[in-house]
Amino acid sequence: MNSRSIAQYVAKTSRYLKLLHISKAFQKALLIGLVAAAGMLIISRLFIFPYYEIYAYGAGTLFFIAWIGIAIYQLPKRKQAIQILDGFTPHNQLLTVWQSTEDNALTEALLKKTEEILPYSYQLFKKEPKKWVLGKWLAASLLAAVLLVFLAIFPSTLQQQAKEVEEERELIENIKEKVAETEKKATVKQVKKE
Repeated sequence: MNSRSIAQYVAKTSRYLKLLHISKAFQKALLIGLVAAAGMLIISRLFIFPYYEIYAYGAGTLFFIAWIGIAIYQLPKRKQAIQILDGFTPHNQLLTVWQSTEDNALTEALLKKTEEILPYSYQLFKKEPKKWVLGKWLAASLLAAVLLVFLAIFPSTLQQQAKEVEEERELIENIKEKVAETEKKATVKQVKKE
């Protein structure tokens, strides 16, 4: 048994918790994505790995999106919002009212008392310090970004060889296209054969 005002405060708490969760998840996903991209660039320094930049940035993006997807899947549910808000109400009143299915004078009185207390409980919940910014994660993200830029600006000899392989492959593709075009334009069988 619950009232509209109680449901509104639970919904507000739930939204607040979801925003907090997404904020933290975004900061963590940023670091995971940057580390994945830097890791691929480091691996490309050990082997001749054509198109390593595409793979590196693709891996970074993939890990970032995957982490955000997992975070969205793990968003706080209404039950968690009720439990947290109940922590700011005396004597577990919110949890008792929310789970109550009976309709009698005692539950009505408890419902009214909870409706009166809940605005203050919500204010206490909002005043509780929350960690919106994860300093260590952001500092690590900054270091990973600097490493990523450093690795991208100063390629190794194997990375330069990989770039040459990329250029050779593109040149071979261009030659194949030109040969195919020339074949189509040729009208004499002997010219086509040659």
